[in-house]
Amino acid sequence: MIYKCQGCGANPVYDPEKKKLVCPACGGEDTAEIDPAKSENPKLCPVCMGELPFAQYTAADRCPFCGNSLIFDEYVTGKYEPKMIAPFRIGKDRAQELMKEKFSKQKFAPKDLLTATSLDKIEGWYVPFWLYDYDTNMVYRGEGRQIDTRTEGDVEITTTKHYDVERDMDASFSRIPVDASDAMPDDTMDLLAPFDYADAQDFDTKYLSGFSAEYYNHSAQELKPRSDSKMEGYAKTLVRDKAKTGSHGTYDELSEKELRVTQKKTDSSYSMFPVWRYDYKYHDESYPFYINGQTGKIVGKAPLAKERVWASAGIVFAVALAIFLLLHFFVIQNLPIWAAIVIPAVIALIYAGVNMKPSAGVNTETAQTYLVAGSAKVNASRDAFVHTTETRREIKRAEEAK
Repeated sequence: MIYKCQGCGANPVYDPEKKKLVCPACGGEDTAEIDPAKSENPKLCPVCMGELPFAQYTAADRCPFCGNSLIFDEYVTGKYEPKMIAPFRIGKDRAQELMKEKFSKQKFAPKDLLTATSLDKIEGWYVPFWLYDYDTNMVYRGEGRQIDTRTEGDVEITTTKHYDVERDMDASFSRIPVDASDAMPDDTMDLLAPFDYADAQDFDTKYLSGFSAEYYNHSAQELKPRSDSKMEGYAKTLVRDKAKTGSHGTYDELSEKELRVTQKKTDSSYSMFPVWRYDYKYHDESYPFYINGQTGKIVGKAPLAKERVWASAGIVFAVALAIFLLLHFFVIQNLPIWAAIVIPAVIALIYAGVNMKPSAGVNTETAQTYLVAGSAKVNASRDAFVHTTETRREIKRAEEAK
């Protein structure tokens, strides 16, 4: 199918800023109607009959010949219809601005990384995700220690109270995301999260017009182990936090003996989330950047133009060398000439090394991100005193030994 403008017949596309379909030809808003255009040959564009080069799992894309935004009905209906979709909130212009804001200060990136021509390659994708819900039980057993240190004369006395710590608690997690696209790297999609579920809508094909989209490459059951791993990490964090404080107060140290996470109930749903992708090539290597189409969070590592780093390091070396030579001849007469040369070289190498390590992104998800409000409940809590130990250390002897 394609969308057509009732006014001029052109192909309207979804505008993230206006939150509606807008015709790029006549400027008409909300003038779109669905044209269920189909080609007898699924590999041909129904508008211009050009041969489509789309990869497997394509649900929507632009025809490379006529530019019309095509949506493939069979991959957005029935078992392939998402339960919800989070529309793009950030448009292409804003995505380009965000790239400039993040990487313009990286002075050793290639000069054409942020040019208008390069940034025009940014493309909007709706990435398929499975969202998983869990009702979970956690059982924790460990040893808690409360430590008190005092000094009596020349002796430091450490008293440690030991407790058996047990916690049994329940918690529910909602919509833990796992991307279902082989084309999108899993670790990168995890870094792009979280997405804003409050902005999600019931699925409607209008949001796809003007963008690329994939349907899921793997079933919910196939990807569930990844979600299970995420959930278990969040569940363990919750119960460990609960174990840190008991009926006797907060523990200074906590040793874990047993921690079990049990899934009492699980469910999954299929959704699409917006991602801007910018594929930049430098010295025949690909450097992809990903931008969360809702929050603007960017994940990607800019390549370093090493020749620029070494050129700058050369300037640092020259300045440092001039300073140390002046010190050698006029201030510190006994400074060896080799030191006046080697020290600036070391400074320049350290400078180059520091600037060779750009960051790639951080994970901002926590257990609270997907925890259902009010669902974390402690069913049983036990803090039983076991015994007390005491150690002594002679302070003066320890200091004299130093």
